[in-house]
Amino acid sequence: MKLCDQIQKALEAHFKTVLIRDERGDGHFVQVVCVDDIFNGQSLVARSRGINKVVLPWQEKVHAWSVKGFTFDEWERKKDTFEYQQYQHYPKY
Repeated sequence: MKLCDQIQKALEAHFKTVLIRDERGDGHFVQVVCVDDIFNGQSLVARSRGINKVVLPWQEKVHAWSVKGFTFDEWERKKDTFEYQQYQHYPKY
């Protein structure tokens, strides 16, 4: 199973919607967007910590991470600023 597929599966066990992108396809730079109402009332730091906790087993295999967490309301307002169609397993909105 590819690295991003493993990460995707782990994140989907914790968050309702997960978008993941491996910029070069080699695990060098991985971008993660998680969308779930579990983030309601959480600071950006708390959201990042929650996501990072899940991806901890893969952190040594990835050179650089970008993680973002949104509530569903926030995602509806901000999704157009992301090129989310380029993410693996992106939901069809």
